[in-house]
Amino acid sequence: MKRIARLFWLCTLFLVWVFPVAAAEKYPDRPIDFICTWGVGG
Repeated sequence: MKRIARLFWLCTLFLVWVFPVAAAEKYPDRPIDFICTWGVGG
């Protein structure tokens, strides 16, 4: 039973560590400029 609990906690910690890293790679590091031709003065 202790082995299963340890494996569960290791998997949980691994997923908590991996998901933010994957999410950080998904988004760009710098802001994105949008050109809106239908706005004020466009």
